[in-house]
Parts: sequence; C-alpha cells; structure tokens
Amino acid sequence: MLRCASCGSQARAPSVSRSGTSVGPLPSRPSPDTIVVVIAAIAVGGAPAGITAPTAAVAVLLLAQLAVVRPILNRRSDRVLAGEELPRSRVHFWYVALELLKVVALIALGIGLLAV
Repeated sequence: MLRCASCGSQARAPSVSRSGTSVGPLPSRPSPDTIVVVIAAIAVGGAPAGITAPTAAVAVLLLAQLAVVRPILNRRSDRVLAGEELPRSRVHFWYVALELLKVVALIALGIGLLAV
C-alpha cells in the first residue's frame, strides 16, 4: 500500500517496493559547515548585538535540528525501510519550520553584516 504524501490517498502498486520509493535518509547530507564558520567568526570577532542575536538564533536552530529533529527522522526512516507500517508523522513539519526560521535568521544576519 502506497500513500500520497500531499493528500494521504492510498493506492496498491504490487510492482513497486519501498526500496524503490526513495524513502529514508539521504546518503550525502548537506553539511552545516558554512553556518558553523560564520558563527565562530562572529563569536571571536566581538560583533555588535544586532549581529550576535541572529547568530545565536541560527546556532540554536541548527542545534535543534541536528540534536532533536534529525535523529527522530532517521529512526523513523529506518523503521519504514525495515517494512514497518507507521502512522503519519508531523516531525517533518518541525524540520521544515526550523529550516524556514533559520533562513529568516540568516537573512537578518546578512543584513546586519552589510550594515556594519
């Protein structure tokens, strides 16, 4: 039984397996190195509050993604790949929300850096 991610409808597709649906963690994840470098540079440089606040926000959001949300998603994808039928998860929405907040904080940080 396959389920549409956008509308939740189900369909039977006997010739399609879970392994063919690309469910699971990506083999190569984007690295947060750039964000870490920016945070370290601002922490060492003694930047004004208009820059340190968005930097701290980015650091907290990144930490929340890496330490809380990603492990939950990884455990879930491992279970799905093992063939377990699980109820719908809302954790993906948390990941997307954190990503959007991180983009806003990075834009604020960029504007703050341009204004200095």
